Amino acid sequence: MSPEGGTPLTDHQVGLQSKVHETASFPRLVIALVVFLAWATSLVTMAVFVTGPVTLNRDQILRADVVVQGTIDPAKPGTFLVERTWPARATDEVLLIDGLAELRLNAGESTLIPLRRSAERLYEIVLTPKPSELPLTYPATEDTIATLDTILSSDTR
Repeated sequence: MSPEGGTPLTDHQVGLQSKVHETASFPRLVIALVVFLAWATSLVTMAVFVTGPVTLNRDQILRADVVVQGTIDPAKPGTFLVERTWPARATDEVLLIDGLAELRLNAGESTLIPLRRSAERLYEIVLTPKPSELPLTYPATEDTIATLDTILSSDTR
């Protein structure tokens, strides 16, 4: 039927109408594709170049006997040179930490590690609560140390 509701449209007229419709929608399709590609490119760019702040796992920190800041001893794998502890002076200056070598920390980079004493002079990294149970460590930056202080000062255990 014609748009006016009168006589039926011929096959030729129907074909012309669909071609007009296809031609009119093509620029919209191109615009939508360009907008999508720009959006996807911006997401990939942000994922590659923008780093977010480090987030400390509060439960892991609060379950630790001690949190240490220090570096890996390059001469002795599994040995950690302590620079600072929470609570203060809670451990020796050199610690043996079970599983430290598997973490692939870089020697010389200051790191925060939540620990639990497992034996005399031997510590283990406190795992995150279930379901992941990961041995997380954190870079020792001004921001992470400030966050650690906030977590420990708000502890109501």
